[in-house]
Amino acid sequence: MTQEIQNNITEALKAKFGDDILSTETPYDFLTFNVRKEKVIEIIQFLHDEESLQFRFLTDLCGVHNPDAGEKFAVVYHLHSRRDPGAEFLLQAQ
Repeated sequence: MTQEIQNNITEALKAKFGDDILSTETPYDFLTFNVRKEKVIEIIQFLHDEESLQFRFLTDLCGVHNPDAGEKFAVVYHLHSRRDPGAEFLLQAQ
């Protein structure tokens, strides 16, 4: 995924959800957003419906245990865009 696409996704999410986006990371060059678990459905609906993004394909859904983190458990969604092939990222709800 290009840096421009990463920036567009990041800007759209931060503009719409602000403080509900807890952090943005790129471990192993893979864009990852940590979001408030209470907002995950609303965020995924926005990513799906927003014409400039069109994240309409869920590859994977899994649980993560982080014993050393403040929030020990998270759910991770692996999303893909139909608009921009190769545009994919992880959404981690904590």
